[in-house]
Amino acid sequence: MSLKIYNSMTKQKEIFKPIEGNTVRLYSCGPTVYKDATIGNMKSFIFMDTLRRLLKFKKKDIFILIKKVVKKRIGNYGR
Repeated sequence: MSLKIYNSMTKQKEIFKPIEGNTVRLYSCGPTVYKDATIGNMKSFIFMDTLRRLLKFKKKDIFILIKKVVKKRIGNYGR
């Protein structure tokens, strides 16, 4: 059974094929947290971890880059 991913450019589900042989490269940008972190802030990491586990199960070589988490304070928000 092959992995199908929705391509927003073609608006179709397509069979996932790594660009470089068996190697998959994933990039995830960290959330910008304005106060306390919530599950909503972490949903991208939960998705990336689930995808990583699926690809690992399918015997793919995985490289992941995760950008740092940024915490911002705007005006009196978060005090």
